[in-house]
Amino acid sequence: MKAHLATLAQIIQIEERSWEPLVHRAIAKTLRRFSKNAILDLVQFFRYDKALGYRLLRSVVGPLPFRSLAQLYDWAARTTSGGRLTLPGGWMAKRTNRRLVLTSRKKRNGARP
Repeated sequence: MKAHLATLAQIIQIEERSWEPLVHRAIAKTLRRFSKNAILDLVQFFRYDKALGYRLLRSVVGPLPFRSLAQLYDWAARTTSGGRLTLPGGWMAKRTNRRLVLTSRKKRNGARP
């Protein structure tokens, strides 16, 4: 069992390393960070597949449960301008016409806003 778990951990590490360059390129094209918030260009964001989209969101809001990331992604896809969503970890999401604004409502000691 330990050997199986160790192999699985190695596979996960390799997979995460393969995602890193894709995530960094997506961040450069899609995301602008400020002191307490981040702005995502939704036109560009929704050109990516969901897996990359989740990783991009996680790069902003940190280690939220998968269910919260999926909720944020789906909410951004279906909500029109003016919608707001409160997330765990002190984050607030606001949808504008072409942007998703993620604002941290707590001090910077976790995820990088």
